[in-house]
Amino acid sequence: MEPQPALPKPITPFARAMRNAGYLLGGSGIGAIFGFLTTIFAARQLGLRDYGILLLIHSFTGALATGTRLQTWQPMLQFGTALSEALARTRLQTLLRHCLLLDGVGALAAVAIGIPVSIFCSHLLGLAGYERATAVYLTCALFMNTGATIGVMRITDRYKMAVVADNLSAFIRFGGAVLGFWLHWNLTVFLTFWYFSIVAAFLADGVLLWRLTKLTPSLAGFRLTGGPWRSQEIGFWKLLLPTSIDQALISLASRIDILIIGSLLGGAGAALYRVATQVSDALMQPAVFLSPALYPEFVRLREQRDWASLRKMTWRICRLLSVFSAPVLVIIYFAGSTILAAMLGKHIPHTRDLLLWLTVASIIGLWSIPLEPLLISLGRAKTVLHGRVWFLLLSLPLFYVLTRTYSVEGAAIVVFIRSAAIFTTRLVPFLMMSETKLP
Repeated sequence: MEPQPALPKPITPFARAMRNAGYLLGGSGIGAIFGFLTTIFAARQLGLRDYGILLLIHSFTGALATGTRLQTWQPMLQFGTALSEALARTRLQTLLRHCLLLDGVGALAAVAIGIPVSIFCSHLLGLAGYERATAVYLTCALFMNTGATIGVMRITDRYKMAVVADNLSAFIRFGGAVLGFWLHWNLTVFLTFWYFSIVAAFLADGVLLWRLTKLTPSLAGFRLTGGPWRSQEIGFWKLLLPTSIDQALISLASRIDILIIGSLLGGAGAALYRVATQVSDALMQPAVFLSPALYPEFVRLREQRDWASLRKMTWRICRLLSVFSAPVLVIIYFAGSTILAAMLGKHIPHTRDLLLWLTVASIIGLWSIPLEPLLISLGRAKTVLHGRVWFLLLSLPLFYVLTRTYSVEGAAIVVFIRSAAIFTTRLVPFLMMSETKLP
């Protein structure tokens, strides 16, 4: 009798999370390179002031899109994982329709709110004289909500697909920046290319969603008009609203910061702060991609009620992130200012402290990466939300005062304080839960 071949060793949740994070990192690494090159070409062609205006218009649009966006991928993942495995086609497809509808409603709300604000409040945003360009660009918010598609990709473990749209957008912006530098384009043409990059990414996500409905048994035969639009999953809104507000605040915080700096220091100040943030954040990207890869694993372990594995995996990732952070600080200390000067095309004195404050804030934010998905997966979404809301609101007056007094370095100090306070609101609940059983 011939010996039976050994069965492949099942992949652990930690290994699967690392693998998926690797897919996201590999794809986004290309996007990050395109992003750096785009900044180099665009900043040189437009100059610091006009490049700052470009960033302000894009940040304002992104702030509105984020502020009105519901994180529909969360219910798609939290409820859809079990529905997909159980082949509950009707319930899963209803859930998908509901999430797609909410994506569309959020996009329409962003445009409806943003256009009058851009016209009547342009002087407060540092965009006086650019009202028409801002209002037109705002309509690209119609193409910024793809949460339902992201949720389907994570349910079906198609992380390789998830980077396609982002890379396409980054590639188009890079191509526009190179052409703009070569042909001496103005701000209007640059805005046009950025607009088109967003539309292209949206269309790519739409094609991927259509493809996944053909490949996934529980989504076979899906039609937008083929059934009910309202999901009956218990806890749908209880999960969706806190996580949406929390994610909106994450994105809004950085965009509001840029808008405040733009109103106080002008386009040049906004550009310096934005590119400095880009430098500090870029070095942290390998770890950032753990977060979307962790959510499905935490959901699976929650469904299995394996609290010991959840706790072990969380601590393991925290240790990994701590080791990763040390060389990043060394790079920023010795080479951060040089990298910043290369991107801006000019040397800005006394930028080391600015970069160090922003980098330490990013590192502290990294330590929240395993804690937020864990708390949300265990039904503690309100805890995550409350910690961010209060410290963001409390930090805004301080951000205004220190920016006005100490310029962009004062802004970076407030970002550090805010990040440390928010991390504490994640760590304490986790430590309190570490000796208890899974809820």
